[in-house]
Amino acid sequence: MNYEINLVDLDKDALKANLITYLKGTDVGKQYDLDTDGTAIKMLVDLFSYNSLIWMHYLHFVNKESFISTAQRSDSVSKLL
Repeated sequence: MNYEINLVDLDKDALKANLITYLKGTDVGKQYDLDTDGTAIKMLVDLFSYNSLIWMHYLHFVNKESFISTAQRSDSVSKLL
C-alpha cells in the first residue's frame, strides 16, 4: 500500500484530490463514500485541505520574512540586522 500524501500542492482542489486518493487506499477510507459531495468525511477532507493551504501560505510568508535578502517588511529587516 502507498501511504504517501502530497501536501505541497498550492491548489486546494489538487490537495483535496490527493487526500481522497490517499484515503481510498487505506482500509479505513474504503469504509466511507468519498465520491459523494455533502458526506461528513468529504466535508472533513475539504476542511483539512483548506486548513493545509492556509498553513502553507503562512509558512511561506514566515520563511520569506526570516531572511534579510527576501524580507519585505521593514520591521522584519530591522529585527534581522
